[in-house]
Amino acid sequence: MEDFNAGIGAAEMLGRANYVALVGGGRNPKFPTNKVIIWDDAKQLAVVTLEFQSQVLRALLSRSQILVAVLNSISLYAFSSPPKKISSYETADNPLGLCCLGAKIVAFPGRTPGQVQIVEIGTGNVSIIPAHGSPLRAMCLSPNGEILATASETGTLVRIFSTSNCARISELRRGVDPAHIFSLAIAPSSTLLA
Repeated sequence: MEDFNAGIGAAEMLGRANYVALVGGGRNPKFPTNKVIIWDDAKQLAVVTLEFQSQVLRALLSRSQILVAVLNSISLYAFSSPPKKISSYETADNPLGLCCLGAKIVAFPGRTPGQVQIVEIGTGNVSIIPAHGSPLRAMCLSPNGEILATASETGTLVRIFSTSNCARISELRRGVDPAHIFSLAIAPSSTLLA
């Protein structure tokens, strides 16, 4: 990887491929904070640039899609040159850039704090999960896309949902005192949560 000698606010690698989604950040950003740069590390150059009206908080990559989070919306693009916008969705304030990109679905905060929207990429069908009573703090999708785990700003509960029917599978209590949950992860087997 090249030494940019400047700030990077967000980076997301495409599996083991040479593509990395980069967003500038820090005091001396390498790239504008409102742009996503898809960097090809093998060629040592930017191959795709997406520009937005506001600061990009997160960008995720799959072999066929690019998912970008800004404060109040999520945008889904076909990973092509040039990228083709597939759809855009409004969200509640999402300062952490929460979003998940699976092979068949995307998940992100809904328009109401505490809700999760799940969108089937192929059909555009939208499902809403009333996950928590307060804004979301963390969320993750299982590798097979069948399970979604969420935590709210309160940090006392982690809830697990089936993405096929939006049913709550389980609820795990972390404690009674509020806490910041910074991330969630589901094992490749979909049987363990960290």
